[in-house]
Amino acid sequence: MPVLKEEFTFPSVVGDADIHAISWKPEGPVKAVLQLVHGMAEYIDRYDGMARWFAERGIAVYGNDHLGHGLSVNDTYPLGYFGTKNENAAVFVDDVHGLTKIAKEQNPGLPVVLFGHSMGSFVARLYLAKYGAELKAAVICGTAGTNPAIGAAKLATALFSKTGPTKPGKIMNSLAFGSYNKKTDKRTAFDWLSVYEKNVDVYIDDPLCGFLFSNQGFRDLITMNDYMMKQEVIDAAPADLPICFIAGDEDPVGSYGAGVKEVFELYQKNHSDVTCKLYEGKRHEIHNEEDGEVVYQDVLDFIEAKAL
Repeated sequence: MPVLKEEFTFPSVVGDADIHAISWKPEGPVKAVLQLVHGMAEYIDRYDGMARWFAERGIAVYGNDHLGHGLSVNDTYPLGYFGTKNENAAVFVDDVHGLTKIAKEQNPGLPVVLFGHSMGSFVARLYLAKYGAELKAAVICGTAGTNPAIGAAKLATALFSKTGPTKPGKIMNSLAFGSYNKKTDKRTAFDWLSVYEKNVDVYIDDPLCGFLFSNQGFRDLITMNDYMMKQEVIDAAPADLPICFIAGDEDPVGSYGAGVKEVFELYQKNHSDVTCKLYEGKRHEIHNEEDGEVVYQDVLDFIEAKAL
């Protein structure tokens, strides 16, 4: 089925920036909307292959570049800097919701399913707490539990606040992610992303991937990680919303499965329809592995079972 791809922009909630977004629509009938929320130091067009796969199966796909990512940048918000109002991912969440409104206007009456990966899973979890009633289901991919580096990163934020919020957070980056490659062959600094070497190499060669967050950006990341683990935030998501957690069991972001299970169990306390699947031998970007279509099919099965 032919896919209609459209790039467009809409105003960010910060008021002085535009958000770059993409839609992938089937040429034929549409049965649902899948909204993608990308991760840290990447951009939505990396999901082109995945989006086309779903669009070919009758699912309209939407996604945006977060502020300070991809093409959602300007002189005020360069790569890695999101301003001073993004504590607890407030800007990211509201911008994602802005795109939800556009998707709903263009596809009236159709169910919307949210898919958030990595940092995008953090944003998605906070979105569920604020706007979850607008969704039919959610897929949380490559998420994290309690981060043992949060204390050290908070200290680094205090120590380097004098250097300015827009400066690259080199030491904070090392504190937060320095251990991610400890269980891999260390062919590159990003082997933890994927077993599929081509995916890692393409990521490394992409100037819009792997950039350093600013000091302020790391503070934002810390606050959203800390905030999303609070039980009251978890419980703010609709109790009957179908939520599926997926991750690789060799993903350091999810503490090799332990962090994902931790979050899954926290949601199970007060939610009636929560599932979890770990993919054996897979790392962080399970959807970008050589056999990523296995993940796509699982997500499609979930959408068809829970949202249609």
